[in-house]
This record gives sequence, structure tokens and C-alpha cells, in this order.
Amino acid sequence: MTVSLLTSLLLALTWTPTLSLYLVRRKETAEASASSSAGGPDAAALLAAEEKDLSGFFGRIVEFYARTMRAILKRPWVLVASSVLVVTLSVLCYKFLGTDFLPAMDEGGFILDYFTPPGSSLAESNRILLHIEEILKSTPEVENTSRRTGLQLGLVAVTEANNGDSPSG
Repeated sequence: MTVSLLTSLLLALTWTPTLSLYLVRRKETAEASASSSAGGPDAAALLAAEEKDLSGFFGRIVEFYARTMRAILKRPWVLVASSVLVVTLSVLCYKFLGTDFLPAMDEGGFILDYFTPPGSSLAESNRILLHIEEILKSTPEVENTSRRTGLQLGLVAVTEANNGDSPSG
């Protein structure tokens, strides 16, 4: 997520202004220069000058958006119906699409973490684990087992010597 945000920031600072130079062409008008020399332009004059100079691809997009908004404002029921449709489709997508980053995976394996009393000898731990392995081997669905006696999968400084794990599949 951090990389996405930083990439978005980089694009917003570099690509977007450069792209706007090509999509939005402005022409210096006599009205704009006259209003700027008369003590500063007012907001309405700036807005009118900006809208007047929209041309090219971006101008067509703005004009399409303006026509669409005028049509929708004439028929408010279209806005209400489309809003209900969008909310309904969003709820359906939420219900039927997965919400996990990754789908649930069944690799056919499992790990048994075991803990013996603190201070247990390796011989005692081995005796207990041999019994557990016999139980696992008697289960027809288990094809193989392995174990780490005395330490779990991890750093030696983080794990304790009186526990471990036994991956099976």
C-alpha cells in the first residue's frame, strides 16, 4: 500500500501536470489581459475565461459532462434510480465477491505445534513425539510427516527449546 501511495504521489507531481499541458490549451485573450491590468480579475471573469478556452480532448470531456449533468438535473428520478442501482450492484458485489487479498488455499498439509513442560529433556520430548507420530501414521489421509524437536521453525533466540512443530501432509 505504501508503494501505491508513493507512486500515486509521484504521478500527481510529475505526470499529471505534464499531461495537462497537452490536454488543456489556453489562449491569452484581450479580456484576460485587460482585467489583470485593471487591478486584478474577479472569480467570475477567471471562470468564464477558463471555460471559454477549453478545447481539444479535455474540452470535449467537460462538454459531455456538462450536457449529462444538465439532462440529469431535468429528470431527478434518473439520478435517484441510478444511485439505487449503483448501491444495489455494490451490495451484490460485496456479497458474491471474495473479500480476502488471496483466496483460501488448501495445500493438504497441517502443522502440529507442541509444547512440553519447561526443562523437559530431549529424550522425553522424543518419546512423546514418537507416540504422536504413530497416531499420525495410523491415519490413512496422512502421507508423510516431519518434525523439529527442540526448536520451532524460526530463529533460535526467539523460540524456546521445550517446544517445536511437526508438519504433516
